[in-house]
Amino acid sequence: MFLFKRGKYYHLEYFDDIENRVKRVSAKSTKKAQAIKFLTDFQKRIQDNHKPHHILLSTYAKRYQDYLAANCSKKYLKTVSLSFRQLSQFTGDIALSKLTYHQLDQFMNITFKRTQHGAWTNYRALKSAFNKAVNWGYLTDNPFNRKKLPKIAESTPLFIDESEFKLIVTNTECRNLKDIFLTAMNSGLRLSELINLKWSSVNLRGRTLLVQNYDSFRTKNKKPSIIPLNNTLFQLLQNRLPKIIDIKLDDYLFSKYPGVPYSNEYVSKRFKRIVRKLGLNEKYHFHLLRVSFGSHLLQKGIPISTISKLLGHSSIYITEKHYISLSIENLTEAVLTLDKQAVSY
Repeated sequence: MFLFKRGKYYHLEYFDDIENRVKRVSAKSTKKAQAIKFLTDFQKRIQDNHKPHHILLSTYAKRYQDYLAANCSKKYLKTVSLSFRQLSQFTGDIALSKLTYHQLDQFMNITFKRTQHGAWTNYRALKSAFNKAVNWGYLTDNPFNRKKLPKIAESTPLFIDESEFKLIVTNTECRNLKDIFLTAMNSGLRLSELINLKWSSVNLRGRTLLVQNYDSFRTKNKKPSIIPLNNTLFQLLQNRLPKIIDIKLDDYLFSKYPGVPYSNEYVSKRFKRIVRKLGLNEKYHFHLLRVSFGSHLLQKGIPISTISKLLGHSSIYITEKHYISLSIENLTEAVLTLDKQAVSY
């Protein structure tokens, strides 16, 4: 364990060594009472240095979010803010150092009973926040390191098949929304990436889309990515281009009003409204267009490693987790091809 003092971190063995030296010096003192007092005062100073700085939960939440603001997306900041607000409603606005493991354990257990996914979201956000609190000297240790949440049972992945998607597009009256749906299904882009695309990202000659960071937008992994345009997307963008008067490279590709992009909530709700109107699966939501993009490629025999790169996943494990059922189907088909050349017995 390390101790923060005067702007530096010291290993506790450093203080143990000093204490041992003091004992040796004190033992030689002719005035035993003074030596004992000196040692007692020194031990008290060490204990005082172990005490974390006191800060209210609400104050630390704001300080931590201010720290995140420079590098994290607005969506993640909103998640962190909600996690702190729910914790504060449960514990009250007490000093961060006064939070006990028992309180946090109760909070997480109650949240998990109400919403398993919500509990895991809170757990990840608050665990990271409390790790930073330890680094900043507000806590001596992170109580979330001792807490283990039950795993969530994985459900069968949902996909929107081509006939259902065609039905959705046909029944979408708004041209912008229709083009957003088509772009999502043919690129695998996240909704936040789609609505923040600008004409400067379009390269029709090279047939690519560049997903990049702006002052007002950060990609999920903070890195730019290049998406190839298939014929459907290429034609879609060509058809949109002539209808834009005095186009500027800084203009949004899809905008509700000039210079004003669509919001995630607006697009998501309109998509859901169409799904319900058509009587499709109630669990269908906009993000499934991205998931379905990957599933269609996998069903056509595209390697999962290639799909992982197109989706911008940080690890192929994440891709396999989403498409495990389809992977098994493809593996089965691969094995069955051996029957065509097998020798009869």
